[in-house]
Amino acid sequence: MPERCGNPTPAAAPAPSSASAAWAEHFPLLAPGRSGIDALAYLDNAATTQTPQAVLDAVRRFECEQRANIHRGVHRLSQGATEAFEQARDTLKRHFGADARHELVFTSGTTEALNLVAHGLSDAGTGEALLAPGDEIIVSGLEHHANLLPWQAAARRSGARLRILRPDAEGRLHEADLAALLGARTRVFALTACANATGERPPYEALLALAARAGALTVLDAAQVAAHALPALAALDCDFMALSGHKMYGPMGIGALLGRRTALERLQPLRLGGDMVD
Repeated sequence: MPERCGNPTPAAAPAPSSASAAWAEHFPLLAPGRSGIDALAYLDNAATTQTPQAVLDAVRRFECEQRANIHRGVHRLSQGATEAFEQARDTLKRHFGADARHELVFTSGTTEALNLVAHGLSDAGTGEALLAPGDEIIVSGLEHHANLLPWQAAARRSGARLRILRPDAEGRLHEADLAALLGARTRVFALTACANATGERPPYEALLALAARAGALTVLDAAQVAAHALPALAALDCDFMALSGHKMYGPMGIGALLGRRTALERLQPLRLGGDMVD
């Protein structure tokens, strides 16, 4: 067991009696007896995964040995923290199959990432908003509120019209229904890669491609699939993809927005601050 900063190494847990118990040993809350519960069956991974000991050790190691501002100092700790930060960005880009066209923006989670896109396309800010009165935004009827409410606000802010791609009676989305909604004024198509409420996995590859051919910017909420079932980003007709760390064994309060650099450059910033002064 790795040494912990400020905490004594806990007593060894009982030897695992099955493959599941062996896996549970990697997760402190799930290891028998370690959380004060003899046997915890945790079934809410679609909402939040537990964090394995390796991740907890990495976070503690940073806090104990590397904690410093990134991109802000020339001293050893700051340089080391900056290097670790940028290495993490590169690792995630490779993991999700991004290529040279893509960039990754760290956020607090999927919700902030989607708000960043919806606000950035609808707020004039210091330039010109992409969305204008008479334009159209399409979202599906399967969306989490994080991929619906920001687009409602974007429509109100810009004067655009929000249209809904409705599922059939079995909760499935179809290309023909999307084709009927797409038009000359469609600017954005936002879609989940997996519905959080039903588990429905829409044919998002085909739906994104159809919207992209119609000239729309495409947004994929990948929160529910990023840990286990996401194809390479470079193979998708996807301008923006959002995800959360807490659904893929990472800490709370961290997520990412991956996007084509040309699409990201069209966004007005949601927040202003450091490193943004010319």
